[in-house]
Amino acid sequence: MQWVLGPRPKISQAHCKAAPLRRMVQWIMEACQEAAAREADLHARRRAAFFVCLHHADCTMRANGRFLGCAAAAAISRALRDALVLYKALRDGALQAGFDRWPLIPKHHALTHIGFDHGGVNPRQVHCYADEDMVGKMKRIYIRCHGGNAARRGLQRYRLYLGVRWKALQQRKGMQPAGPAAGDLMGRGSKRKLRRASGESLQ
Repeated sequence: MQWVLGPRPKISQAHCKAAPLRRMVQWIMEACQEAAAREADLHARRRAAFFVCLHHADCTMRANGRFLGCAAAAAISRALRDALVLYKALRDGALQAGFDRWPLIPKHHALTHIGFDHGGVNPRQVHCYADEDMVGKMKRIYIRCHGGNAARRGLQRYRLYLGVRWKALQQRKGMQPAGPAAGDLMGRGSKRKLRRASGESLQ
């Protein structure tokens, strides 16, 4: 953990990605349960219950496939709803005690989408973690474009990047392309130029 501008710890993606953090929740849950058994106060019990809810939602998603049954969907929604309610109670309790802990941040809003807007599809299987990776790729492409036409060129180069990746995927799976090959669409030398623009290998 990195201590930043005050008493609260902050874990960034430079220190830990989403998958290890999900595993860390189980360890934090067990540590909080042990602390709640020793301290026996309301805050400690709420803290332990909060991580139990997160762990329960993750285990339910992990135990199911791409699509969720009614019981599993309801269990995930209930667990994440209870987690958010408990977090709010932890925040209010800390403020009443004079401590600026358990900050409410915009990313909590994502839990409502994961818990209630999944449409019966398992968030663990289809949630768009790749979108965050896409933002980084777009940034690397965008900063290598001329400022006057960066918006258009950035999107054009990202489209070429996707074309190359899709063609490579088709070749690995032995699929026949549904339309013109990515190389035909890009023209001569485009793959080499795109690799230089994006700053990464496309092999």
